[in-house]
Amino acid sequence: MTMTTDHTYTCSACGAHDFTVENESFKHLIYTVTLTCTCEADAGIAHIKTFEVEDSTFRTGPLDDLHQVQEWDEHEPDRYHEDIVDEEVNCQSCCEDASGDDYETIVDDEVPLGHLDRWRVRCDGCGRLIPFGWSHPARGGRIWPVDSVDHIPGKAWPEPSDWPDDSKRSRPLDA
Repeated sequence: MTMTTDHTYTCSACGAHDFTVENESFKHLIYTVTLTCTCEADAGIAHIKTFEVEDSTFRTGPLDDLHQVQEWDEHEPDRYHEDIVDEEVNCQSCCEDASGDDYETIVDDEVPLGHLDRWRVRCDGCGRLIPFGWSHPARGGRIWPVDSVDHIPGKAWPEPSDWPDDSKRSRPLDA
């Protein structure tokens, strides 16, 4: 039996028709700043400092009738933490004379933390998280909530965060 409706989405809990997509990205970064020695000591690298940074970004956007988000609202990072993990001073004189612009930044390594990206679909009416999948594997294509009028069981690739015990699931969403 085919359901006829003027709305693409209808929350099965409250009947609302607007859904919001949330995307949170986590980043773990290690970078180094260096200062070249410019005095007569000719120490090569006057100062080297290595930092470890944990950062997250959060954005939201309305899910349109084509199963896409056209405009994202960027939100302030929920978390930002930076630590100095190593520091070496080879020329104190150059360090004292230097400004921040004199340092060169080198990104050493990006290390993913747990879930690098977390995606959710939320009902605007009641705030319920809506199970969803993607039109293509590996989070590709369009977003297909199970509460959409054109949802076809078995045709959507599940969002890994919806399947915490089976995050490497390789078959389409069945429900």
